[in-house]
Amino acid sequence: MWAAALHATPPIEMAAIDHGDVVRPTSIWQQVGSSMLAFDRSRIEPIAALRCAIGVAIPLVTALVLGQLGAAVFVTVGAVSVGFGSFQGAYRSRAAVMLLASAAMALSIFVGSLTGGSALIAIGAAAVWAFAAGLLVAFGPAGAFVGLQSTVAVLLADAYPSDPRGAALRAAMVFTGGMLQTVFVVAIWPLRRFHHERHSVGQVYRDLAGYARSIAAHNSLEPPQAAEIPGAAAVHGDPHPFARGETLVFQALLDESERIRASLAALAVVPDRQGAPVAEAVARLLDELATSIEEGREPEDATEAWTAVERLTARRPSASAANDPPAQFPGLRGQLRAAWETAHVPSDPAPARTVSPKQTGMIHIGVAHRPGRATRVIRDSLPVIGANLSFSSAVFRHALRLAVAVGGATAIYRFGDVPRGYWMSMTTLLVLKPEFRETFVTGTARIVGTLLGGGLATLLVLALGRHHGVLAALLVGCVWLGYALFRASYTVFTICFTGYVVLLLTLSGLAGPLAAEYRILNTIAGGLLALLVYAAWPTWESGRARESLATLIDALAADARILIGALIDPAEWDEAGLRASRNRARLARSNAEASIERMLSEPETNRRIAPQLALGILAATRRYALGALALHAQLTERPTRPRPSLTALRDQIVSGLQAVSASLHGDTAANNDAPGETALSEDDEDIDAETNLMADSVNTMRALLRPSCS
Repeated sequence: MWAAALHATPPIEMAAIDHGDVVRPTSIWQQVGSSMLAFDRSRIEPIAALRCAIGVAIPLVTALVLGQLGAAVFVTVGAVSVGFGSFQGAYRSRAAVMLLASAAMALSIFVGSLTGGSALIAIGAAAVWAFAAGLLVAFGPAGAFVGLQSTVAVLLADAYPSDPRGAALRAAMVFTGGMLQTVFVVAIWPLRRFHHERHSVGQVYRDLAGYARSIAAHNSLEPPQAAEIPGAAAVHGDPHPFARGETLVFQALLDESERIRASLAALAVVPDRQGAPVAEAVARLLDELATSIEEGREPEDATEAWTAVERLTARRPSASAANDPPAQFPGLRGQLRAAWETAHVPSDPAPARTVSPKQTGMIHIGVAHRPGRATRVIRDSLPVIGANLSFSSAVFRHALRLAVAVGGATAIYRFGDVPRGYWMSMTTLLVLKPEFRETFVTGTARIVGTLLGGGLATLLVLALGRHHGVLAALLVGCVWLGYALFRASYTVFTICFTGYVVLLLTLSGLAGPLAAEYRILNTIAGGLLALLVYAAWPTWESGRARESLATLIDALAADARILIGALIDPAEWDEAGLRASRNRARLARSNAEASIERMLSEPETNRRIAPQLALGILAATRRYALGALALHAQLTERPTRPRPSLTALRDQIVSGLQAVSASLHGDTAANNDAPGETALSEDDEDIDAETNLMADSVNTMRALLRPSCS
């Protein structure tokens, strides 16, 4: 009888790049130590863990009561593994991932049980499944999760061959466990309406409040962070199955947050700290908006804050407009008022209180489930796979490396007759990641967690006995704690799930100390093998970091052409095009930041760009983004007058960015000429702060690159 912990490795949180001073890379051992000791209490999820633990406990206890020990083990494996899919997506996508994982695991169990009789065929199956798992990384966390579960399933089934009837029975039991977990997830949808929407949109407004407070404190010259907005948009692309007009309300709030975000950036560049008092009052309103959205209630009275905002942003009756507040202030007040009026709607289920796109003035991006979605997903997946079937693709190289490593580990234990050697193959699969830091930090944490978890579980079995009821209770407790700490601490999570595996193996008849010994020794061997394979065939981020910076600069140049073009000629104004351009630039900036973070964690070898240069360019793009976002705030409506005098400025900024991009791509001559200077006309002095920030940032990037190109 066999069993295992089929689970996905949680993402490793990278420390954010500091705004300003250069961040010095830390050694890999410092990173390992800090990661192993890290514990994020805010990411503990006891309720979600309880739901998953119940989904494991019910089939386990039922099978034990019926005296079906084998069924108890297999169903538990399916339920535990698929339970991790409940941490992916929001609604339909979450259920789809769980169903797909259930079916893929069942198929893998069936195939592995049939191929396990031949060592050569088993090694081939392990390599093929590992290669597929590596390719599925291209589809993000959901694809990686399904690939990982399927590969672990085939590895374990290979170790315990069976005839077709037995293989089909195993597959059916694993599929049943996965389906039970999926049913538990779907069953709570009517009970916890709009939980994901409230949390995601509320977090967006909470982040905006923090940014407003930073403006009030020190007049921040950084753009507002937008990490939560793509996540919120993804939630609304996966709507609640029982939603009606409420979905439009959340989308309206998200759209309004984009406008507020741009207006806050404009507030940050107002000279002489005129925006600081407004920002403080706005922060209080945004905090209350965030709380009301998260709690599903109307915003509470904030008369004092509203009075301050009205007083500070109102235009003053005077003979001259010189004493009026900057033009950005009234627009921000109106956007806040629109969000405030909309926020109460999700708290009232009455159809009369729902909101339409016409009422909110928002542009609704269709998120409704449409027929043929599965067909479109398959059709859209083919180009992604095709694009990654090349040695130029980092995903393909990772998949090939994973296939060699997992196939090699399987060969070692099959030809070496290593007891319970499938743990070696499985650990190699779980430790070997596309990035350096994830591989070495995850591998070390897994080895340490396995040692501690195996020892603790063995002591519990020795102290409390081997009664099935005791083992089942301990097992479910370990599963619940592991789910709860899945995102909070990888080391503690590994301890919990090592305990779960030892207890499940003990339940199946294998002696507790022996189960722990096999798990520990093979885990250490598999972890070390994964680290050696990565060391022999590394994937360095520095090359990709340079390319990601160039991609960011290209996106900024394209955005500048559209953004300033709309100011030059109002006929070119297109709100949807402006929004799409801004979003592309934001995504490129997020990707560049993540790439540079990964590069900083690597050893200082084979670097194609110096950390100081990469961080300097990134800091300049942030200052540029602040000016550009402030200009976007001026274009929420079609401009009333053309500004042909901005043509020279647009050409200067676009050509400067193109020179920076060419330099990053390796054209050392592209950045040799000195940057030009373009003065604004008197009619355009109202955007002087924004355009100066953009032009100065471009010149800074060119100056940073010039010494490196000489």
